[in-house]
Amino acid sequence: MSLVNDMLNDLEQRQRSSDAKPQLEVVPVGRSVVTQKKSWMLSLLVMGLVVMLTVLSYQYWPHSKKTLISKEVNTSVVDTQVALPTPVAVKQEINDLLIESYKNEGGFQLVFIADKLDYQISPIDKTHLKIIIEDVSWSPSRLSLPDWLSEIHSVQNNDGVEITIKSSQPFSYQAQLEVMGNQQNLAVVMKTVTAALSQGQQDKTVSRTIKPNIEKPAAVVAVKKPRALTSSQLDRKASAEAQQLIHRGSYQQAEQKLWPVVDGYSGAKESRVTLVTLLLGQQRYQLAEQQLDIGLKNYPQERRLLKLDARLSMAQGRLENARDSLLKLPINISVDSEHVDLLAVIYQGLGDHQQALKLYHQLVLFDAEKSQWWVGLGVSMEASGQVSNARAAYLRASRLPIKNEALKQYISQRLAAISADTKG
Repeated sequence: MSLVNDMLNDLEQRQRSSDAKPQLEVVPVGRSVVTQKKSWMLSLLVMGLVVMLTVLSYQYWPHSKKTLISKEVNTSVVDTQVALPTPVAVKQEINDLLIESYKNEGGFQLVFIADKLDYQISPIDKTHLKIIIEDVSWSPSRLSLPDWLSEIHSVQNNDGVEITIKSSQPFSYQAQLEVMGNQQNLAVVMKTVTAALSQGQQDKTVSRTIKPNIEKPAAVVAVKKPRALTSSQLDRKASAEAQQLIHRGSYQQAEQKLWPVVDGYSGAKESRVTLVTLLLGQQRYQLAEQQLDIGLKNYPQERRLLKLDARLSMAQGRLENARDSLLKLPINISVDSEHVDLLAVIYQGLGDHQQALKLYHQLVLFDAEKSQWWVGLGVSMEASGQVSNARAAYLRASRLPIKNEALKQYISQRLAAISADTKG
């Protein structure tokens, strides 16, 4: 713009200087017209130059500013995108589902166990049943199936578990939901109806052959069908039958009674106690430990399981673990003298004879006719330096009936050793 102003000032100065000069009286022909024409063209040229420069500066300046703004906006957008927090996926917690199965003659039972059970049972036809348990997760495991079930299929999806049951025979079903502690149990009992149908057909055939002059009975006595056993009833029944087999020395048959129950029902307390006792007697420690882990997970304060766990630890030389298992129980000799006896033996094994003495004193006061408790008292007294008291305890034990020959020999050896030391 300063260039345009300079040009305009220069033109004005020239015009003033030309006006200041005296005009010639003699003017050539046509000169005045040419001068005016040049002045007009020069002014037009200057004005065109001014307009051109103005347009160029206008186009350049806004374009540069717009470009700068555009860059700033783009930078801001990029920064905003980077600053956005990463979305966090929210995981939905799903119930763990446990499915147990039981079979008997003409019947089959599925038990679904979870913290919360939302279920749908839909019979497709007489031989096809669909069970949907919503919002659960299940790891397929071995189920005990009867011969008349041709297929049982499970599908896990985001909504839960869908189980399809197909049978080679028509069957009926009955479902019952129970609340046990913090869990819900859904028992679905299925029975074949072939036998019932055939019996009904036989009855109809017989009724057709009855002569008209034979009077029909006034009333028909209704025969109650046996109800399917619950899981806890099956557990107690299997344990009782297995114990009878163990007493007869049929250990393998006893196991065959117990394994299907403990495999199909994690809460099978009675059968599991019987099985672990049998396994410990056969020194099958690994299987016994596996069953104890399952049992104590479901019943952490069950006395029999804790005592079996202590016996397993003792057999494996882990006396500290055995002691810790028994200390989870309150010491009450009138409720469980075996618990106190086991703990006293463990304290002796650990060399803690002061604690052992306290427990053996309680035991002999509770029942003075147990020779093994007097022997235990004598052992801890002798280890604590109470030799004369130890001898008295051994003598008391020797006067009681003793069936164990090894225990008799031990008492005789200790009495002889104490007498020799006293004489020396």
